[in-house]
Amino acid sequence: MSQDTQLTWVAGYEKPADWGDSTMLDGLFMMEYAKFQMDKQDLMSKGKLRGQIRTVDIIGDVCAVIMDRHRGLVKELGFNVFLRRTAISPIFNLMEEEKEREDEEEEEEEEFEEV
Repeated sequence: MSQDTQLTWVAGYEKPADWGDSTMLDGLFMMEYAKFQMDKQDLMSKGKLRGQIRTVDIIGDVCAVIMDRHRGLVKELGFNVFLRRTAISPIFNLMEEEKEREDEEEEEEEEFEEV
């Protein structure tokens, strides 16, 4: 994603992935994306959500859900989602952030169980 494009996010795999597994993960990702989009539009129509529905916010929510429910598949296939919040902001990998956050939570749980 160069700095001169309007592209805000892109998803893909860091290595060759099995066609069936990657198609399933792509479908799960798009299903969650559509669900978040419809939920936010529903809240706006009821006056419970004001402002704009920003794609970058929805993508962050979708990545969190996908990592929570399908972490093993995400790791196995090397699935990544790169995002740029604004035209001048840096590009970062949302899935990597979710992996790091969940790894930290698992370590905290393990420490708690040991005590």
